[in-house]
Amino acid sequence: MIQSGPLIFPRGIRFPRLDEVPDGAPSDSDALMAAALIAKITPGYRLHPVAPGRSFSGYIEANVHAPQLWDVFVALCRALLPAGAAPLVGQIDEDTILGDYTTREAAIGVLAPYADALVNDGFLEFGCMFQRTGHTEEIFVPSAKYLRIWTNQPKIATRTLRAHGIQHVPDVKFIDEFPLLREVQPYRSQHVGFEAVLEELAPKLHQLPPRPELVESGNYQFTVD
Repeated sequence: MIQSGPLIFPRGIRFPRLDEVPDGAPSDSDALMAAALIAKITPGYRLHPVAPGRSFSGYIEANVHAPQLWDVFVALCRALLPAGAAPLVGQIDEDTILGDYTTREAAIGVLAPYADALVNDGFLEFGCMFQRTGHTEEIFVPSAKYLRIWTNQPKIATRTLRAHGIQHVPDVKFIDEFPLLREVQPYRSQHVGFEAVLEELAPKLHQLPPRPELVESGNYQFTVD
């Protein structure tokens, strides 16, 4: 397990150097002060209060070292999602593509061959979700590569995070609170960039084994703390 410390970023995301700050941006002294704050970005999670009457009772955001992110994502999916789930994939500033409802393992499995790109390319977003009968469980990784978790099982979610060394940090900072540079990552030898990943992956989200008996009946089993 990777120990705590300054957050290990994905390969495709970094903060700009001073010579890359555009005209009209904060002065060098302001940028240096921002750099001091950036040095304090660490792994950790925070739990947000949720108003009554929502389809989820807990909302959690969590920083995870990039080399750990896929494993933690999978662990949360297996801990929180019921027998059926749907995968999600998309690119920054565009509508997310929702895949077909399928088994939880099939939803994870369709994303797994692309895990390195999904975790490291700052233009891609992904997740898995269940949303039926007024009940939401969703684990989502936005383009800035931290976890967003909507759940009715916050104790299980936080226990899973702590099992991976991610502790409660109430004032944890996230990298998209600062200006970011995203660099297109190569995808396989013959392709470059996130568009090739989406072109290959998106159709597979609609070629998954169905679970009609679960989707139609709502017969999903949860362990709610």
